[in-house]
Amino acid sequence: MTTEGLTPDTVRDALTDVGVELNTGETAGYVELESDLNLNALAIGLGLANIEYEPERFSGLIYHVDQPMTTAVLFGNGVIATVDGVDEQAVTDAILTVIERGEDLGLIEADSTPSVNVTVESIPAADILETG
Repeated sequence: MTTEGLTPDTVRDALTDVGVELNTGETAGYVELESDLNLNALAIGLGLANIEYEPERFSGLIYHVDQPMTTAVLFGNGVIATVDGVDEQAVTDAILTVIERGEDLGLIEADSTPSVNVTVESIPAADILETG
């Protein structure tokens, strides 16, 4: 896992730079799972209708969560983040929804889901800077 981090504003800017439409909320949060994520398998499993995944443009898998309406970003290093939640509860619910769907697909390990960090100043997702 990376220990470096980016501000939620930096992540928002990176998403909008690649054309992702974010919701109007500005509450951010993340969870750092104990294992890496297979983004290709998750993109297929979560369903292409709600997914944006073009690793040559942006290193994270963008997943538009229906309930609560939030944009989740999954990174290969095991970080799942949102930067457009309307409040802390929406951020927590969205991230837990993503984890649950990943668990149902057998693509996220169910053993130990750490607490969701909300209203954060830094998201450990430095790998988004590596895209070109």
